[in-house]
Amino acid sequence: MQNIPKPKDRGKKKKVENKKTLLKTADHSFKILMNMIMGIQIATQSTPNVTIYSESELKNYLNSLTYSIQTYKFGTRKQESYYIKEYAPVIFNNIRKLYNIDKETYTSSISPQDLITELMISSSTIIEELCSTGKSGSLFYYTRDGKLILKTISYNEYMFLKKILPNYYLYIKKNPNSFLPKFLGSYKLVRKVKKSKKRIYFLIMMNIFSTNKEIHYRYDLKGSKVGREVLNKMKLKPGEKITFALKDLDMEKLGQYILIGVRIFYYL
Repeated sequence: MQNIPKPKDRGKKKKVENKKTLLKTADHSFKILMNMIMGIQIATQSTPNVTIYSESELKNYLNSLTYSIQTYKFGTRKQESYYIKEYAPVIFNNIRKLYNIDKETYTSSISPQDLITELMISSSTIIEELCSTGKSGSLFYYTRDGKLILKTISYNEYMFLKKILPNYYLYIKKNPNSFLPKFLGSYKLVRKVKKSKKRIYFLIMMNIFSTNKEIHYRYDLKGSKVGREVLNKMKLKPGEKITFALKDLDMEKLGQYILIGVRIFYYL
């Protein structure tokens, strides 16, 4: 007669399986992130150091360059390969120059050594600590120096950035202090296993909160009042400083506002 496992035993077995799945997911995330960073290093060092002088030159640099990162072997029948494709490297290199970010500064900020160091000195939840996932499902990775952000984007967002890049570059060049996000690189990571391919699109942007000035409030504004409130859910102690990002209705309740393009006239 076959022994039927007790419900208690089944519960234990299921718990172990879930734990293995989580560990496998964290390991996979770390590998993907490492290949993103290593790909940026390879692509940046290979980018021609060309200065764009006129608008007519832009069309000559709207190309993509592909680089092989590394290959992981799983026995004799299966292997996993990674490739990085950088879009318009010369144009983005010129954008970085506008903000005094040379190749060495860029690559040292996005360093694989820093990620490995963090992994060695931190707990097993390093991926969760270094990365955060937004409501849209995008993955955010903040560099150790806090100056740059790696953000995954959708295919449509990737294509849209390609479409607007010439006009974006011209605008940023004329208005370097613009409030628009400062995009410093656009990439596609390709993971190939046998005949199947998985593509991950991501970009590098400047972190506007990397500043020596004191930040009193941070806002995530969408121009909507639907579900755009945080303070009503938080229990703050009297005098406790707000360190989290606030939303649209919070700004309204606190009586704060932003002046954009307002001229103040003094009448005698």
